[in-house]
Amino acid sequence: MPDAYTSVMIVKQVCLVALFISGPYANSEGTDTATQSEAAISAQVSAYLQKTMPESHTPGVSFAVVKDERIVQDGAYGLANVETGAPTSPETIYKVASLRKAFLAAATLMLVQDNKLQLDAKACTFLERCPEAWKEITVLSTVDAHGRSRTRSR
Repeated sequence: MPDAYTSVMIVKQVCLVALFISGPYANSEGTDTATQSEAAISAQVSAYLQKTMPESHTPGVSFAVVKDERIVQDGAYGLANVETGAPTSPETIYKVASLRKAFLAAATLMLVQDNKLQLDAKACTFLERCPEAWKEITVLSTVDAHGRSRTRSR
């Protein structure tokens, strides 16, 4: 089982790759990923992972390159289990434990970036029934590292 540092680095790898290919972000050549071929994007993702995994001490990673809502490449590098030497695969299931918060924050910010969600929106806007005590909780406070409402007096 990876230690906490390694788990955090795996999540960072996944989030960085997702952000790298999910929108019009410039690649190392300064061109827009939205106009690149699937093969070029796949090659960039593979090169990025092969370069950064050793630097970040990431033992293994599974990935998928998604363009226009379809998987154009999936793959895996490294080990799923360092102790046994078991390799990763696209089907490897990773235990993320409390790292789900990083995924939630990344997904929330992607929705904000796409103008589908506002950080200052009240969370009750999205709930059919909302307790009175939750009325001031915002979307931002749901991804706050401390899990508290920013409107609460301290």
